[in-house]
Amino acid sequence: MKTFLKLSLFLFIGMLLSCSSDDATDNTNVENPEESLSEEEKLLGTWALSDREPYGIEDCERLTTFNFGEENYMEYTLAYGDEASECEEILLIGTWEFLNEKEKQIFIEVNSEDESALTTRTFTYDFVDEETLEVTYEEEFLGVETFKKQ
Repeated sequence: MKTFLKLSLFLFIGMLLSCSSDDATDNTNVENPEESLSEEEKLLGTWALSDREPYGIEDCERLTTFNFGEENYMEYTLAYGDEASECEEILLIGTWEFLNEKEKQIFIEVNSEDESALTTRTFTYDFVDEETLEVTYEEEFLGVETFKKQ
């Protein structure tokens, strides 16, 4: 009888532990809604260049921005100059698309201001936090640019 009682108690505890809660909850993270956003929702908006590794950035370069818009519209403002008071900007308009969300790769295609040159680039991205985007690219050297959400 003691064996039957122990077995019954063991099965009852097992059933309690394996049952799911009747309080249905959705998968939305209420404490941190940013975690429930899609990669596209996180990316949309304007991002300003704040750092570049390994070389750093000049004052004018801090005005460089990516604006990722809906329907894959993109504006890239390239700022340059030797003195902060003499910055110049070039606006490049184009498109963006995810090549591989799992590997966090984006492909961009932009035209020069006079539309005489088409430039394409593929880079890897990562969200450090909801306000910081790191872009890794490999040209002649490996570089990482850090952008802050505006």
